[in-house]
Amino acid sequence: MKAAPRAVAPASLAAIFILAAAFYWGGLGPGDGERYIEAALRWREGPFLGDTHWALRHLFVLPMAALFTLIGPGEVSSILPNAAYAALTVAVTWALGRRHLGRHEAFLAAALVATSAFFVARPLELDVYGAEAFFAALACWLFAGARAGGGRCWLFAAGLAAGLAWTVREQALCLIVAFGLLILYSRKNVLRSLFLVGLGFGLVIAAELASYAVAAGDPFYRYRIDLGHRDIGVGAALPPERSGLHGRALEALKYMATTPATTPMLLMAAGALYYLRQAQIRLAPPAISALKVFGAAAGVSAILTPLAFNLAWTRYYPMLTYAAFLVVAVAIASLWTSGRKRAAAAAVLAVLAVNGAAADFTRDGDYAEARALARMAATSHEAIYADPLTVSRARYQLRLKGWSMAAASEKVRNVRDATTGSLVFGTERTEAPAGPSCTTAILDLRKTGWTHALLRATGIAGLLGGRAKAIAARPRPVKVMRLLDGPAIADPVTGDPCLDDVKRP
Repeated sequence: MKAAPRAVAPASLAAIFILAAAFYWGGLGPGDGERYIEAALRWREGPFLGDTHWALRHLFVLPMAALFTLIGPGEVSSILPNAAYAALTVAVTWALGRRHLGRHEAFLAAALVATSAFFVARPLELDVYGAEAFFAALACWLFAGARAGGGRCWLFAAGLAAGLAWTVREQALCLIVAFGLLILYSRKNVLRSLFLVGLGFGLVIAAELASYAVAAGDPFYRYRIDLGHRDIGVGAALPPERSGLHGRALEALKYMATTPATTPMLLMAAGALYYLRQAQIRLAPPAISALKVFGAAAGVSAILTPLAFNLAWTRYYPMLTYAAFLVVAVAIASLWTSGRKRAAAAAVLAVLAVNGAAADFTRDGDYAEARALARMAATSHEAIYADPLTVSRARYQLRLKGWSMAAASEKVRNVRDATTGSLVFGTERTEAPAGPSCTTAILDLRKTGWTHALLRATGIAGLLGGRAKAIAARPRPVKVMRLLDGPAIADPVTGDPCLDDVKRP
């Protein structure tokens, strides 16, 4: 790699990110996106304090609400703020990474992050950890800057950024724990350093408490809601005999070993560390120091988040995956600068391939059913019934088109309330009431990717276990049916012929 003009690297990274975002873009995906959309829509109507822990993540919700006001609600305006957070994560990796890792290493790290399934593909489906990852990465880089002689302001700024990450998700507290341990281990200006980091973090907390004291009359308003919220953590998924610390640790290890967007990068990072040691690559002291910061943040968060917060999924501690990207980038840059350019290029292609495959594998296309249901509901003169998940998603598709929740709920209803004469949108999750029906349409809506087809064709899905087999299975089509009180040859309402050879699922 030859030194490039100053503007070439940022422009190249911007182009890489735009291409990756366009490649991964698929609209809303599974998760809590609808909850954030509801909060943003309510902010659009006027100041809204927030009554759920999703609505209280203001650094995530308010940019969405601002775009709803400026350009109107929609899937694009919902996702653009998270796309901006992903782009900022790439930018901070380049801008601050080159101070510590070197230009080549920082460019590679930023480019790999820009094409990642973890930091780009999944957040673009509207997941809050994209915002958390940006503030967490910024906090770690600022703390690394302080260790490299940046001075007191860097420590304060690191605490401030960690505080902003905390307002997005509380498990970002792990950053402060990691910083504290690093300060204690360094034995340099311990009290002053702890004070400055704590001051930055504490100012965010103080500002938040003061804001809620004024707006809600209760400085602990957010915490009362959060403490009363029971997320779907490890304990909810495990039987009582396995919900202790040992069970939580095992569950966290399972997710680290089976998450498509994380596991390959952890394996690559392990290989990269092995190469760096075997090749006796001597990294510059700033690079070693920075990697120690991210290693500490990754390790502490990967341990405390599952054990203390009862959250095992790797998206709840994004610095683990981020640190893996940094280590891989440093190793690839070392290959390049040592003259092994083919090996470096092959490693880059491998990272791109596994991230592309991970994004493809985790995208099962089931959101297409909600979009189709919303389109049907928008033109139908009657209510349509479907399974609860598809109903919830379809209602928010209508909300993004300007419908009120009352109107959307009236038009799209839970299949449990269906009776004779109801029109049912039968997904594979739908359990329609027993009795005769008239199926008038079969819709092949869900499109799975090339990884699913490959796993099915090779039989690998069966070897990987029931969960992988279920994900890779060919999706069942949607059946549009009318519930009847007796046999019929046509839909009594629309007159469409019944498909007699198709049984209700």
